[in-house]
Amino acid sequence: MTAALIEAALAHQRAGRAGAAAAAYQAAIDAGADGPELHNNLGIARRDAGDAARAEAAFRAALARRPAYRRAAVNLAELLQAAARPAEAAEVYEATLAAGAGDELRALAGRAWSRAGRPDRALAHLLA
Repeated sequence: MTAALIEAALAHQRAGRAGAAAAAYQAAIDAGADGPELHNNLGIARRDAGDAARAEAAFRAALARRPAYRRAAVNLAELLQAAARPAEAAEVYEATLAAGAGDELRALAGRAWSRAGRPDRALAHLLA
């Protein structure tokens, strides 16, 4: 059952039906599916449907399940930056780096700290 829900969600997402995709992903989660990729995809669908608050929750759920999940961290940080919350975005990058994500997030963390008006923290990442 959950496989069919996930397949339906993916089909909706490919067709640009973000709201329907989000509903199908949520149904799969409610039915017991719980992987970080599923929560990340739910976050993307919710973001694309214009539901930033619930997208944020889904991206955070993905990171709770896999703290070094780079894709979910980037999705969450971009959402936070779009909401004029650059310091929170930088903290997401830092937590993901601390969890073992690759160093490619350092530059993103540095830029986020720069946008947050913290050049000291930005330089620490950009010069690492």
